[in-house]
Amino acid sequence: MSEKAQAITEAVAQTLSAYRCARKAEMYLFVPAGRDQATVEADLPEDLMQATGRLTHAMDFTADPGRQLARSDVHQVLKSIAEKGYYLQMPQTEADIEAMMTIISAEKSGNRPL
Repeated sequence: MSEKAQAITEAVAQTLSAYRCARKAEMYLFVPAGRDQATVEADLPEDLMQATGRLTHAMDFTADPGRQLARSDVHQVLKSIAEKGYYLQMPQTEADIEAMMTIISAEKSGNRPL
């Protein structure tokens, strides 16, 4: 069994809370659900809290290893949460956005990018 396949079978779905970070648009912090915001903030490293700024609860969701997340690799998210207790999703770069727009445009025109 490949390393990735083994990781998929070992990882289990987990309910997470997503917090919007005030310092940067589209930056989100994922943590295990079920804790109040004060506890979440108290448990984070001070330098991380300085980098994120004020946190605002956005939603709770299930991170399931068998499904994809919109902008993050679910396995990386679950691994980071298991190791550090949180996952920080950074905003997309301009290059990411341009690449995505190129793919969408090509698919709409019937061409599939290589």
